[in-house]
Amino acid sequence: MNHQAPINLRDLFREDRKALIALAIFFIANLVGTWQRWTQPLISQGREVSTPARILNGEKLYTDIQSVFGPFAPYFNASLYKVFGIDLSVLKISGALCAIIILVTIYWISRRLMSVWKSTAATAAVIVICALKSTANYIQPYSFAALYCLVFSLAAMAFLLVYLQTGKKRNFLWVGLFLGLSATAKLDSALVVLVTIIAVLLLDVMEHRRLPLKEFLYLSVSALAIVCPIYGYIMLTTPLSVLLKNNYIFLFNIPSQVLHFNRILSGLAKWPTSFWFSLSGVAMLMIWAGTGALLGALISYRKGDQWRELLGIGAILLAGGLIWREISILIFQTSPNNTPFASAIFILPVIIGRTIIIVWRNRKAGRQTSSDQKILAVISIFSLLSILRAAFNVTISGPFTPFLIPVLVVGYIYLLFEIIPAIFIKSQSVRNHWQQASALLMASMILAMAVNSTIKLRRENTFQVSSSRGSFITSNEIGEPLAEAVKYVREHTPAGASVLTLPLFTTLNFLADRDYPLKEELTLPGFLSDEKEMEAIEQIKSHNVNLILIVNITTPAFGNRVFGADYNLELMRWIAENYHLAARFDPKTVRNGGGPKLGDTQFFIMAYEKN
Repeated sequence: MNHQAPINLRDLFREDRKALIALAIFFIANLVGTWQRWTQPLISQGREVSTPARILNGEKLYTDIQSVFGPFAPYFNASLYKVFGIDLSVLKISGALCAIIILVTIYWISRRLMSVWKSTAATAAVIVICALKSTANYIQPYSFAALYCLVFSLAAMAFLLVYLQTGKKRNFLWVGLFLGLSATAKLDSALVVLVTIIAVLLLDVMEHRRLPLKEFLYLSVSALAIVCPIYGYIMLTTPLSVLLKNNYIFLFNIPSQVLHFNRILSGLAKWPTSFWFSLSGVAMLMIWAGTGALLGALISYRKGDQWRELLGIGAILLAGGLIWREISILIFQTSPNNTPFASAIFILPVIIGRTIIIVWRNRKAGRQTSSDQKILAVISIFSLLSILRAAFNVTISGPFTPFLIPVLVVGYIYLLFEIIPAIFIKSQSVRNHWQQASALLMASMILAMAVNSTIKLRRENTFQVSSSRGSFITSNEIGEPLAEAVKYVREHTPAGASVLTLPLFTTLNFLADRDYPLKEELTLPGFLSDEKEMEAIEQIKSHNVNLILIVNITTPAFGNRVFGADYNLELMRWIAENYHLAARFDPKTVRNGGGPKLGDTQFFIMAYEKN
């Protein structure tokens, strides 16, 4: 059924005003509930807040500061610092505004396929799964490059959908513009947009039997107008060897440890268990759909005999899903913490393949394919490409989730509310009962997730870390050592001094307002290998670093767990020879118990002063 709303924005807000107000209230409630608890200082966020400040201080990206992303985010954030001051709140506001743009765009995309209330459910789900979740959020993301790229990618998607609905070729000027902007933020994510665009053009070729030359021209001109000047300037002002050897912006020379991390993220490191985990996502889809059908049967009880059919379908789906899930857990040792989204690697290709068949058959019969069908295919293609990095490990937790699955959520809501009921039930009235029950079920889960995230963050994050550059609330285990270390750095080093923090956690440098001497803000396994380790030692000498902070953070996902013991042994040996342990900062809970050692799970910071 076609639920498309008019594309005119004035009409959109008139028809959807109540839904948008409800979503705004829900977003604000979640924002207030998680207030100041968005910062996760151990997940690359030191780099995110520190790099723009370094740029503002005169350092150059790629030459003086290593980066694995495009230039947009650090330079844009540096400009925000320049205008509004160097403060955490500046980037938090930027993140919040991006979250609003993302959510409005998600709602708009949902309305191309679904009614107001179904689109509201999809957007509310994105709020609790992506925008403001206890494990990750858009306010303080693991990477602002990923955040800005998502904004641009969704904008490109929106104009692609406008093209599919209206056929106006000039929309590709906007598609190309946002493709170019996404490429300046994060190249690998921009490839998702590019391949989606190519897929749309190929569908056009298949359906209309013509080459989309004008569309390609508009796309190329606007995209290259953004990409060529920016990357051309980088190539002209930065030696190619520096870009390829010291940075991973073009995906060259990637350390084996990073490849190992990506194998873990994708699920391939746990193959074939990850295969069965993803397949059990189909079981979870059956459980969700079956539960909705059973509730729908209760709603339609005594309103006709068809409720019995719905009851039977619901029972079969629910029982089949539960049995499948238990078999997967018991026999294949898959995690019980699964959702329907895990099945995306199997479900999405089916939807895409079905669309190709429909377009091909309609072409042979001389019929037009509905825009609904093509929009669903584009959403599925974009979602499939987005989740490829975590193909057999799609979850709703972790720092990457908000950037991998927001569009996938829209597709799965449509699957639950529209496609699955239509497969099993012919009667529209009975399907309506199924959909109403599914909506109640979805609303309950969304509210439960929102409450759970809020309670978890407010229970676990109770320690406020404050400095002249902003504040945030984190756990006592992290906040207490961090606050004491910041105080120690400010008391024992002069303004403008360089302080080295290893292997990451330059949040400390940012809060203490002290320079960082190395190019690498993250010295994770593989980032300082071979001659780079010797170069780092020379940089430490040249910056006359008097204070080095070693943070106990284990990195098993990169293959090597402990800095100085499993990797960068030479650097740690040199530090031990030239510096002495002057102070140690532990959480209060372990201060009277001797304290953990490097490699233990407990977080602590050690301060080494120059001999």
